Amino acid sequence: IFVAAGGLLFAIGLLDDRFQLSVRSRFAVHIVAAVLLIYGSVVLHDIGNIFSDEPFGLGLFAFPVTVFAVVGAINALNMIDGADGLAGLVSLVSLSLLNVVSHVSGSAIQFLICVCTVGAVGGFLVFNMPWVGRDKAQIFMGDAGSTLLGFLLAYLLISLSQGNHRAMSPVTALWIFAIPLMDTLGVGLRRMWLGKSPFSADRGHIHHLLLDAGFRVRHAVVLIALLQLALGTIGVAGFYLALPEAVLLVAFLGIAVGYAYLISRPWRIIPRLRAFHRQSGLVVQGVRH
Repeated sequence: IFVAAGGLLFAIGLLDDRFQLSVRSRFAVHIVAAVLLIYGSVVLHDIGNIFSDEPFGLGLFAFPVTVFAVVGAINALNMIDGADGLAGLVSLVSLSLLNVVSHVSGSAIQFLICVCTVGAVGGFLVFNMPWVGRDKAQIFMGDAGSTLLGFLLAYLLISLSQGNHRAMSPVTALWIFAIPLMDTLGVGLRRMWLGKSPFSADRGHIHHLLLDAGFRVRHAVVLIALLQLALGTIGVAGFYLALPEAVLLVAFLGIAVGYAYLISRPWRIIPRLRAFHRQSGLVVQGVRH
């Protein structure tokens, strides 16, 4: 079932790379893949011990919430894939953290998938990252790669955060997937506030703001990946230190609101990023907007 759903996503992504399919047709296939995942018993049954010492079950809402989460993860990673190496490096950070979680918990299947995918993404980044001496990528992920990778992360995040012997809490999953989630929600809300479609193109993503502040592509990508590593490490450490899940959730929501506020005001954040860029002694790429 997992291979069938992943193959379906890869196929629709490949067609979209070639023919630019409509949003509705892509969403329909994403929903089908999510339903297949549910049929394979990967379901968000609860959201953890948020309100009490017992997990808060979703009941009848488990299936629609799972579909929403899977489709959201697929599109979040797809939408952040706007700079060479960005989606791959952010995914590599999240997969590495999930690798630790699955190893500690003894989740053999998830650990094997994490190890294999870390190797695949790492090899891909050798040719996709704009390394020193090479300003452009030699190969690209495309929608075929980003949707499949987003689906894979959704499977790992859900399967490791559910069940009686869960490897982590659902709140920890939010921290591990923080940057794609917060960036997509922040940009989407800003577009709707402006009366636009949440899927319309603009330069409101965090990597666009960094590039417009003068950062080179590789510097922007590494900075965002380090931010993802910091946030993911907080979530994993909070789980292992047995911090209350409600506290971790409130902290995550606070950071998410602050993140959305900052990226919704590019006229304020870009000058500050430009000042940080100068203080760091980095080479100016050139401001375009």
